[in-house]
Amino acid sequence: MHYLLTVILAVGVWAWITAHQLIVYYVFSVLIEQLPPATPQSSPFYRYAYSVIQLLAANWRRSKDAVIQPTTPVEKKP
Repeated sequence: MHYLLTVILAVGVWAWITAHQLIVYYVFSVLIEQLPPATPQSSPFYRYAYSVIQLLAANWRRSKDAVIQPTTPVEKKP
C-alpha cells in the first residue's frame, strides 16, 4: 500500500514539475547562482557536486532553447 502511495505521489510531483517547468527552472537557476564557486581549497566532493550542478543547469538551458518554436512561420524558398 505504501508503495502505491509513493508512486502516486511521485507521478503527481512529476506532473506538477512538468506543468510548471518554467517556474522550477528559474527557482533552480537562482539557487545555483547563489552557490559559492569551488576553489582548490574546497573539498573534493563539493568541487565534484558544483561541477555536476553547473553541467546540469547548462544542459537544461540548452535543451529549453532547442525546443522553442519560432514565433513567425518560416517561408520555404523554391
